Amino acid sequence: MDERVSEIMGTLSNRDALLLFNLAEEGIETINTVNNYGLSKKRYYQRLNELLSLGLVFKDGSRYKHTMLGSMIFENQIKGLRQLLLNRGNIDILHELRNRLQDNDSKTAIENISQEVLKNLESSLGVSGLKPIRLLRSWDELAQLLNSRIEFMRTEMIVASRYVDFRTAKAAAAAASRNCNIRIIHSNREAFSERMQIFGNLLVNPQAIFTYRDLVKSPNVSMRKSYVPYSFLVIDSLYVGIEVVNPSDPSLFFLGFYFESTVLAQNMKRYFDVLWTKGETDDMTIMFERPVEEILREIKESSHVNNKILDADHSI
Repeated sequence: MDERVSEIMGTLSNRDALLLFNLAEEGIETINTVNNYGLSKKRYYQRLNELLSLGLVFKDGSRYKHTMLGSMIFENQIKGLRQLLLNRGNIDILHELRNRLQDNDSKTAIENISQEVLKNLESSLGVSGLKPIRLLRSWDELAQLLNSRIEFMRTEMIVASRYVDFRTAKAAAAAASRNCNIRIIHSNREAFSERMQIFGNLLVNPQAIFTYRDLVKSPNVSMRKSYVPYSFLVIDSLYVGIEVVNPSDPSLFFLGFYFESTVLAQNMKRYFDVLWTKGETDDMTIMFERPVEEILREIKESSHVNNKILDADHSI
């Protein structure tokens, strides 16, 4: 599997192959492609054959188009990177803002965001007139802000997250107990699978297992697993939190934006619905098909953690 991934990413790292892969979204016709983009026939057929052999495109009549696999990679990887990385100049600006951002100068930092950055954000998120209320330097800061927002949630929340975090899970479980409707999409984060993140949380705080159980079992909570290129959430169709991934390492958090915008909220909800329809049963739901004691025993045996910690009172 890893070899196949390496082959696909290696091929798409070639500029000619990436050009053809982009064009295949609408369909490629040989003579037009060669004439319009200055590719020699040799380069064209060499890269096209690579895309064909990897199962990323197929021939449909006189045109070459994305296969299902190609379409999924294009939507989730190529478009996602375009949306999040903006361009190199804007990333440099964001780097500078992040480095200068202090707890008390979020407003100043926001005011210093260039119009070019905001314009690109607006284009990628499908909304105009964006005015972020806060910038967050770390996932911890974003989680703390979201917790305070969730505490006052009135009706509903959607979450698409690359992180499994006990703190936000606890706040969400409390909101669900107040009859708020919650939908959650969990996602792997590079090598950090959802299951691995759950186990990591439980190793640090075994009692978190009851929070996760309450979240899964709540009739007001629905969960799925799907690919999420960056984390975001929408609360009460107004409050929006969005993660910008690290341009050097997409597995890492880089910067967070917090908005109050009904238009942005609606756009993000539509994007969430697309991810939701592609989703499957998430690892947390599968995990809690078993008794809590059995799950704790598995964690204890597989990780060799201190018996004194995991043998504490786990009465239900």
